[in-house]
Amino acid sequence: MKTFLILIIFLLNNSSYVKAINPNLTIEYNKAEKRVELKWQNSFAGVNRFVLQRSADNLTWNDIYTSGPGDTKNKLLKFHDHYYEKEKNYYRLKIYSNAGFEYSQPVSLIIGSNTGNWLIYPIPVQNMINLQYNGGEPIQNAVGVFIRNSYGYVLTKKRFSSINRHLQVPVDNLGRGIYEIYIVINDKMVWSQRFVK
Repeated sequence: MKTFLILIIFLLNNSSYVKAINPNLTIEYNKAEKRVELKWQNSFAGVNRFVLQRSADNLTWNDIYTSGPGDTKNKLLKFHDHYYEKEKNYYRLKIYSNAGFEYSQPVSLIIGSNTGNWLIYPIPVQNMINLQYNGGEPIQNAVGVFIRNSYGYVLTKKRFSSINRHLQVPVDNLGRGIYEIYIVINDKMVWSQRFVK
């Protein structure tokens, strides 16, 4: 019985758990301004306020922003986080309504030199992966993006021009599971990251 309860808790904390309110929290790293830019939509009747939370480990959360009383229905809300962690950052919304409160699904952003100057967001992944190049050096050749499953089979191959610094890879054809996305330039793997869909 204990094993069964642990499995339920694991599922509730992962992307398979669907919330009743989905504010479409999006995240992007602005290297020029050195900030994380977050946006979400307030289009739900009965929602009183949003509290944006950040975590470095997806376990311990800190409040970093609370929406004001002037944030009304159908309004796009924005927040710029200048105090993000240097590598992994998780964000979620605590959504207060007439029925109490609930949390949005967490999204994450990975920043740092150990990731080869590429960022991936959001995680958990829905239907699209965003990859952003933040390196100072120009990309010398075409960018190959590959996604493989846990058995090593390549399921997605995409090729992008070297002038593109922001890449979008659709993943709506992938089922739920753990995958690895990696980038190849000049026949050399320069970056890889696992993700959950």
